[in-house]
Amino acid sequence: MKKTWGLGAALLAGTALLATSAAWAATETQNLTVSASVTNNCDVTVEALAFGSVESADPTNKNTDADVTISCSAALSSSSLKVGNGLYSTKKTDQATARAMLRSGGADTEQNDLLAYRLYSDSNRSNEIALDHLGLTPTYDGNFDSVVPIYGQIPSGQTAATGSFSDTVVITFEYEPQ
Repeated sequence: MKKTWGLGAALLAGTALLATSAAWAATETQNLTVSASVTNNCDVTVEALAFGSVESADPTNKNTDADVTISCSAALSSSSLKVGNGLYSTKKTDQATARAMLRSGGADTEQNDLLAYRLYSDSNRSNEIALDHLGLTPTYDGNFDSVVPIYGQIPSGQTAATGSFSDTVVITFEYEPQ
C-alpha cells in the first residue's frame, strides 16, 4: 500500500522546522578583552676572558679579550656597564692595584697561588678599568644592541705555582628606559 503525504502533512513538517529555527533565534554576546604589556627589557651576555696557558715568570704580557653583548628591546635614556673588582683584587702584594686569579686548591694568602691581571676598555691597553670603577657607557646601534669589549692582560714577570687559576668578576648593567 502506497502512502501519500498531503498538503497538510507538508505544512505540519514546515511548521516544525520553523519552530526549531525559532528556538535558535535568540543570541547572547560577550566581549573578549584583549591586552598586552610592552616592556623595555635588556639581556646581557658575557663571554669568558680566557688567557690560555701562561708560563711562570713569562717575560712578556699575556693578552686576551672578551665581549659583553647587550641587547635591548627599545631605546634607553641612559645606561652604564659596571665591572666589579673580582674575588681576589688587591691580594697580590706586588700588584696591589690589580685584580687577581686564585689557583684551584690554593690559598689567597699565598702569593704563588695568585696571578694578577688587569682589565682595559681599549685594545691598546692604555685605559685600565680600575678597581671600584664607576662604569663604562655602551654605545648602541639602530637595533638597541651594543657590544662592549673588555681587554685583559696578565702582566709579565709573575711567578706562580703550577695549576689552573680563575676569578669571578661581576658585570652589572644599569639602564633607564626612554
